[in-house]
Amino acid sequence: PFVDWSDRAAILAATIAALLRRILPAAPMVAITAPAAGTGKSKLVDGLSVIATGRPAAVMALGQDDAETEKRLGGMLLSGDPIIALDNIEKPLQGDLLCQVLTQSHVKLRPLGGSGMVSIPANASLLATGNNLAILGDLKRRVLMVRLDAKEERPERRVFERDFLADVRARRGELI
Repeated sequence: PFVDWSDRAAILAATIAALLRRILPAAPMVAITAPAAGTGKSKLVDGLSVIATGRPAAVMALGQDDAETEKRLGGMLLSGDPIIALDNIEKPLQGDLLCQVLTQSHVKLRPLGGSGMVSIPANASLLATGNNLAILGDLKRRVLMVRLDAKEERPERRVFERDFLADVRARRGELI
């Protein structure tokens, strides 16, 4: 349930960017927000990921602090996942590494347990989900916001006649 046409346009742009991300020098993060849980944020991320990669997105939670978040994000980047979803964010989103990953073609990271630095491509599509997401600092200009609103107090109780992800899987070639 997109709030308006600009939210639809942003998710379409995100889908195209995810398909092409490996050859793009940079791409913004797409943050999907809604006023209530159960609106479809994670399902939308999985749909986009199935179109781009054939499988649901790899998800990670933010750490308790910026250092832990950087370790987790660094590990995801080192693993080579084409789409990384920062899922169910409950605090303001910010951070130097996030800004660098969204604007640079490569970043230098220190793998856990190592003392040396490695240069890795920063070519994963980053997506974020959360209720009433807040984006802070320099990250604001590197994020496309997508707003959903089911206009219901308990959107998780909605019943649908079709299975969204099954439809996306069945039509993946056509959607690409």
